[in-house]
Order: sequence, then C-alpha cells, then structure tokens
Amino acid sequence: MTRVIKQNKAVYYIRGFLSPFFRSDAETLIRRLEKKMTAEDKKEIDSRLNYYNKLTGKEPFEFSGNRINDLRHPVSPKAYYFDTYQYAKHFHHDLFINYEFGDVTYIPAMPSIVKSRPVEGDNRNSVLLKLDKARHFAFVEGDKPLHEKKDRLIGRGAISQEHRIRFFERYYSHPMCDLGKINDNGQHKEWLKPKIPIKDHLNYKFILSLQGYDVATNLKWVMSSNSLAVLPKPTIETWFMEGTLKGESIMWK
Repeated sequence: MTRVIKQNKAVYYIRGFLSPFFRSDAETLIRRLEKKMTAEDKKEIDSRLNYYNKLTGKEPFEFSGNRINDLRHPVSPKAYYFDTYQYAKHFHHDLFINYEFGDVTYIPAMPSIVKSRPVEGDNRNSVLLKLDKARHFAFVEGDKPLHEKKDRLIGRGAISQEHRIRFFERYYSHPMCDLGKINDNGQHKEWLKPKIPIKDHLNYKFILSLQGYDVATNLKWVMSSNSLAVLPKPTIETWFMEGTLKGESIMWK
C-alpha cells in the first residue's frame, strides 16, 4: 500500500518549542556517533559535509551579531529557527552564528547557514543545512511499479514565474501531458485545474518538477517514488544536493 510520509506539523512545532530542554554538547554527541560508524559511513558523511560546507577555515569571518541563543526566540518563519537550533543547540549558546532564512537564491556576503544556494559559481559562503524540512521533505513508500502507471506527464502547481509560464505555453495542450495551474492570479484561466493529492500523481510515469523561487518543493517525494521526475537542470540546490543530480535529456515535439 502506497504511503506518503510527511512531518505532522503539530508534532513538529511541539518538538521545536521543547527542543531547548533536550541537548548534549557537540563533542559528546560526536563521540557517540563515531562508536557506531563504520569506515564507509565516515567516508560518506565526510563527503556530504564537504559538499554542504565548502569553507576551508582560512576565510576571514564577520558576524551579523546573532548568537545561537537567539534561535530560542523564533520569529516568522519559525520553522527555520527550529531546524537550525536542532543542530546549533549542541554548541555553546553564546557563540555567534550567521544565517539567512527563506528562499535564498544568491550567495551571502558573509559565510552563512542557508536552506538554498546557487549551484554554479563560488558558493562557499552558502553553508547548507536541512531547513524548512517539514514542508520540503516528504517521501513515498510502497509505490506501484513504473510499468503499471499511465504513460503521461502529470503537473500541478502555482504558475507565476516566467519559466513555469513558458513551459505551460509550450506543453499544456500536448497529448502526453496532463498539466494544470492551481493558483488563480487572473492570468491563463484556461490552465486552472483543481489541486490533486500526491497519491494521484503517482498514477503517472512522469511527474513535473519545475523550480519555483528556489528549488521544486515536490522533487524529494517524486524521487522517492517509482515515477520519473521531469525537470530542467537545477540551478538552485538544498540539503538534498540537487546539484549532483544526473539524468537524460528528452525533447517532445
């Protein structure tokens, strides 16, 4: 049976508010983890850490004035504070910390923790952390095999950005596509269709995953399914490491 695993938001926020009461120092935590790690585990973890954080430790640092303790007093969007504090709480609360929250599509002037960063260019100042995970990190279990799915592309989403509009202008009427916009912004009303649940997307072999203001929100659960994600080469990446994705080029006439 197909299941969509998502974070229960009520439980997520309760844990976020209670998080300061459950902590251990970073060195103790690392020692515990090292006892459980194999050499292969350590190699994989080091590889991922070096990808997320490309700083060498030799760069001059400036600090914005924020301290780890400030994360205990979240403002909107609260999810970014909770997710950052989950890791930062294991360090001394008086330490300075730089962060830029939200859909970050640029490289900060100072080394900072971010949810998203450009794939190309010198992005060392953008240190990726698993942020806004309750919204972005949903996964599929027990999906049916690819050969049992419809041989079409399904796509539902808010169509406001120019690159999304161009895709719909080109492919909305294509016989291999079932596309629809779910936001009524007064434009292209002929594209309007009701929002459909994830389980209905999974009836199709191909699922559209276009970037929005930063990354495509649905890419994580699409890639955990047996359907194929259809997307241009990512220009923005998150903790999911979208910049490492490899795929095949397709062209529909």
